Amino acid sequence: MKKIYTTLLFLLLACASYGQFSNWIRTYNYPIYRTAVTFSNPLSMNKAGGGVEHRLGNVSYMFSSYLYYSAYPGLMYDLELRKYARKHYRHRTRTKWTYQNFGYVRPLIVGIAGFDSDKLDIVGYTKNIYWYEKGYIGASAGWGRRYTRGMFFWTIKAGARYISFAAAEDPIESEAAQYYKLFYATGPGSVFELNFHFGIQY
Repeated sequence: MKKIYTTLLFLLLACASYGQFSNWIRTYNYPIYRTAVTFSNPLSMNKAGGGVEHRLGNVSYMFSSYLYYSAYPGLMYDLELRKYARKHYRHRTRTKWTYQNFGYVRPLIVGIAGFDSDKLDIVGYTKNIYWYEKGYIGASAGWGRRYTRGMFFWTIKAGARYISFAAAEDPIESEAAQYYKLFYATGPGSVFELNFHFGIQY
């Protein structure tokens, strides 16, 4: 019986997904932009930031900065390179909306991250333990989609990230290593990244 319910649920989700994707058709009429100003993760409670993207055909580069204010407060700067797919898609009924897929790589991520145990007391960390900011470097890569309506846009992207303190000039001391165990599960060191951006393009 459990297998039957699982199969039915999968079929319902598949039908719903097909219905959504079938609303989009390829288009050859779409907005063209050279520069975009982006703002990151408007609903996030952990960070805020943004950047400037410059596009040349189907290739673009973007410089961004982020402020983290969660359990690992600090700053992050990165360079992102994107390669957009050639195809654009337009919504059948909301004809002003188009989207385009892209692959991205962030070959350079640099930042600093401290530690604030007060933000982790919900998972059992002792309060009032702090560690000064440590430098890190890294890179990431993944896939994304850009939705556009005139001069406005929003993007969603997901990928994998690698962050290391070892190559920085000030590596983490052995007595502080225990504080950074969750660094790679949340915040700037998260192995998996999921980001939303919105902004204006011209």
